Amino acid sequence: MKIEYNNFHKIFLPNISSRTIITENPVGIEANNLRSYALTAPIQPTEILDYLSVTIENTNSIQNVMSVRQVLDKIEMLCNPSTQINIADRHFTALLYVLVTHLDLDGLSKIITTRCSNCKTLIPTNERYCANLECNLGGDLTELDSNFDLRVSLSDHTGSLINCRLTGIIAETVLDCTVAQFSRMTDTEKCHLKWKYLMERCVVRIMVLCVPNTNPLCSVLSCALASPNEVANRIRHY
Repeated sequence: MKIEYNNFHKIFLPNISSRTIITENPVGIEANNLRSYALTAPIQPTEILDYLSVTIENTNSIQNVMSVRQVLDKIEMLCNPSTQINIADRHFTALLYVLVTHLDLDGLSKIITTRCSNCKTLIPTNERYCANLECNLGGDLTELDSNFDLRVSLSDHTGSLINCRLTGIIAETVLDCTVAQFSRMTDTEKCHLKWKYLMERCVVRIMVLCVPNTNPLCSVLSCALASPNEVANRIRHY
């Protein structure tokens, strides 16, 4: 295939030309490996961000302290299509000392999502079957994957990051409860859990993914209450 620079996407892309040879359904080890990978490879930006997040074995290794304004400025730079950088490099991590200014655990926000355990298709509330006709588990399901899917806002004196994702096992660690345990809580218990972090100064590690022509995505990798001394020592150089 011909590889050439694409002015719209600002990256090098393969293109079909008169010299391109296409073999339909090739048989071989490489083709089988590629086919197997394609069945499970993350495609959607949220899936890519989740994949990148789990590759970080030790979140404590993230020590680059940034203000919200610095994060927003870097997002603006990386999400600009004119920026000469590969898609694979349009993500970064940061350590923030911020207030959690939005965390809806006891309101009307949907905070738990359920997916088919086989094809990961989203299952509507109160449904027990997969609507994906190509899924071999269609029909009644005995096991579904339910996970936290929260949106939080983080703020400091320089600005706010809204709609930050707090999902999966990371959310369970932060909230110190599983989805099943949370579902059995009363509204009062959920309210107490919310105010453990809401409007409190926290040390938060995040990962941001910037894809040109789409909204940036920000995921929380860890969140804990911060001590005043730690905050004073780490943010004095803002």
